[in-house]
Amino acid sequence: MSTKSQFPLLKLPWVALEYLLNNNQVLDIFDLINFSFISKRCYRIVKLLKQRELRAYDVKIRSNFIDIDFIKAETKVIARWKFNLGEEWKTNPFMQICYATKTSDYWVPARALHLLTDDPVSTAVNSFRYLMDLFPRPVDDIIIDLDGSNQSKRIIKAFGIDQCEILRINNKNKMSKSDVIEIMKTVKIKESICFDVDLESGFPYENGMILPPRVHLSRGQATREMIFRMKSPFIFAWDCEITKITPDDFNDFAIRWYNSTDTSFQTLVVNWNKASGNLTLNIATYFDLHKYDEKRRGRYVRSELEAIGRWKFNLGEEFETKPLVQIYDNEGDDWVLSKAVQLLTDDPESSVVTAFRYLMALFPRPVWDFTLNLDEFNQSERIYRLLGILHCEVLRINGKNKMSKIELLEIMKVTKVNGSITLNVDLEPGFPYGNDLPPRTDFLRGQATRKMIFQLNLCSIFAWSCELSKITPNDFIDFVMRWYNSNDTSFQMLLVNWTEASGDVTLNIPLDIYAYDEKRRGRYVRLNRKLIFDTSIGMDIQRKDGLWATIATTPNSKSVIFNVWHCSSTDFIFNGVETCL
Repeated sequence: MSTKSQFPLLKLPWVALEYLLNNNQVLDIFDLINFSFISKRCYRIVKLLKQRELRAYDVKIRSNFIDIDFIKAETKVIARWKFNLGEEWKTNPFMQICYATKTSDYWVPARALHLLTDDPVSTAVNSFRYLMDLFPRPVDDIIIDLDGSNQSKRIIKAFGIDQCEILRINNKNKMSKSDVIEIMKTVKIKESICFDVDLESGFPYENGMILPPRVHLSRGQATREMIFRMKSPFIFAWDCEITKITPDDFNDFAIRWYNSTDTSFQTLVVNWNKASGNLTLNIATYFDLHKYDEKRRGRYVRSELEAIGRWKFNLGEEFETKPLVQIYDNEGDDWVLSKAVQLLTDDPESSVVTAFRYLMALFPRPVWDFTLNLDEFNQSERIYRLLGILHCEVLRINGKNKMSKIELLEIMKVTKVNGSITLNVDLEPGFPYGNDLPPRTDFLRGQATRKMIFQLNLCSIFAWSCELSKITPNDFIDFVMRWYNSNDTSFQMLLVNWTEASGDVTLNIPLDIYAYDEKRRGRYVRLNRKLIFDTSIGMDIQRKDGLWATIATTPNSKSVIFNVWHCSSTDFIFNGVETCL
């Protein structure tokens, strides 16, 4: 007679238990939530877990469902809960999808049945509150589809979200003054608000109404009075009508700033619809004009890049049933079969290439972000070469296996990367192989070595999850000393982050050091859109040519940063979504 053996999970030492539960190949986020239901002890164990991928939540309140998205980093969604409203509640009340599993494109019934109640709204509220107790994380995006019954407003109140980074409001009908004021009082918005809805006249209605730094008016609602009354640093007015706001109004706005002492305003974008005809600005009448000088200012400004729709070409067996699917980002989260069947060929690779080339001929636009997942069959690289993309701003390369020197050189020859390259893949020895790299390179897989960072001739180097056997604090100091004894005026930043196994990191700097002085330089440096570094805890050094630099260690002694202050300005523009490293 045989009996099934049982694994004594809860008897494991804490380090082993934490490692096991944090292993995504063993348990996904939904498994952990279900594990927390078993007992109070299991709940406490899950709540104490560190280093989970989960960084934030997005909440979408649509007319026929409520979504809670589990966000990993930047805008990467790792899982979703969906609470269906209306008739579908009766058959599929509570659904889940996990993008780490093989069935990543299919909704399945949620297993967290403990959270179900008699109606969808209270189920969604219970689930969200349970999540916030178990994994307290900030809310990034809230998307609200308003409706005539005011259900969306009741739901957002019931959720009790007191702040978020971005709020997007959609509605086919006009939004009343009282609705706007009520929502703005319920939720503090740190970064931006987007009104894809017609607004009642008089916006922003109250002089004391606090708007976030960025305001997007997407429905052609902007008027002269509106942009003059708003005090946000960034105003984006899209699809405007020439009868509501004119080029002369734009000039008047610029002149008002020119004659003021306002030091906080940054960007106004006015975009007119096609019916407005050609537009001219007679700014020479008002100002002395100067040509662009790259030594005086930067070349590019970013308004905001946001996907409005997606095409997906399925590879493998799924190409036979769902070769090309599409999704609109403002119409739910379900992929549907694309109607652009004229672009389909007999195989997925040529379909992708045909569709992309048709798009570029129809709507010629630059490629901003390119993500490439390598595979052992080189299919990704074949498609990459066939697409023939000559330029992009950001290139991200992911791969489970080691990437060869030949593969990387070939990719870099195909596409010129203007901004940054992120290498989330193991590299063959000898990198950078003598190849020209973009100004910024991020190593995410602990690949960085002393030799590597000394060979890279870049402006910014970010080395994450490093091992002390490959790069040490003394190597970091040697890098600083090399810069200090050089006349290099292009280098800007080096960040080295060690794994937890490295222990505490200390720096012994053989130079005259100075404490932070806010009159001498800025306080914060930006690592990416949502991660910043407070350098007031650091030590300053000054090179013989007068250039200042800062060396700082994070409070947990796992990261060190070396930043050269080419500009001594103390101004720092916050997006409202930053987290300090």
